[in-house]
Amino acid sequence: MSIKEVIMYKDTIRKAWHITWNHKYLWFFGLFATILSSAGASAWDMLVTNTTRVFDQPQFFANLKILYSSGTLGLVYDNVLTNITHFWNLSPDVLILLILMLALLALAILSQGALIHGAAKLDDGQKTDVHTDFQAGRSSFWRLTGLQVIFQLAMYGSIFIIGAPLISLYLANGSETPAYIFSFLSYILLLPLSIIIYFILLYASIYTVINKTKIRTSIIEAWRLFKKNWLTSLEFAFILFLINIVIGFIFVLILAVPAVVIVQSQVAVNAFTIWSLALMLIVFLILSGILTAFQFNATVLFMKRISAENHPGWLHRIFEKLFKKNQSTI
Repeated sequence: MSIKEVIMYKDTIRKAWHITWNHKYLWFFGLFATILSSAGASAWDMLVTNTTRVFDQPQFFANLKILYSSGTLGLVYDNVLTNITHFWNLSPDVLILLILMLALLALAILSQGALIHGAAKLDDGQKTDVHTDFQAGRSSFWRLTGLQVIFQLAMYGSIFIIGAPLISLYLANGSETPAYIFSFLSYILLLPLSIIIYFILLYASIYTVINKTKIRTSIIEAWRLFKKNWLTSLEFAFILFLINIVIGFIFVLILAVPAVVIVQSQVAVNAFTIWSLALMLIVFLILSGILTAFQFNATVLFMKRISAENHPGWLHRIFEKLFKKNQSTI
């Protein structure tokens, strides 16, 4: 990694933390933005999580076959279909729960827009506040929602197109071959595709908030930026991922010590225990808001820098050297 990239990464992370710490209202937006969790480090979170799922797929297929053979899978499908077709006949409790979930999702999208706007303005040395950032999030709400819907459909649509025929063959014939093919395609096609979709969604969201571009234009610009800087994007996301792990580990230690003391003391549930657990929950929520706000700030600042200037990054130079070496040996 060259000195130029080290300085860029270091300055970006340092300024992102400076913005996060000195504008604490961003923590509030960070708390709700955690629901969607689409800041830079999430790319590597997705890689680790989806890789684990790929290796867990044999057990998943075995359980799915048991549910199919016992008729449970068909019963679940019929119940879901019935609830969808008779949506307004659902119980008031279920409807209230769905409304609350949609409200939280809307607040998460608004918060992401507010974080992006706040980070961009503060990076440029401009003044902003909670009201201005919230209004920016509100004005870009439907564009951000449209991007979320498009990319979620693209992601799950890809899984369905590849997985549905193979799963149907597996359940109908009982052969293990379709299951192995799906596991192979999940790692070779779906995992890289999910990371590409993730980065384009992230960059398109930043574009549409900062430049107020339409959905189609934001996606095109995001694709161009990612295509030019995909290795650098992975590199910076990995740095954020490592920071996330270290800080997360520290958070766990901070919260685990009082929890262990409470459990080991074997005291009855009293006011002290309840207040201690409540305090731990509050600390956890605050720290989650801080970490998510920092990741969004760092990602916005990073994208602005790679948009303005070429930063090939360490991985790019390694692949470039290997490619030139291979050409020289041919």
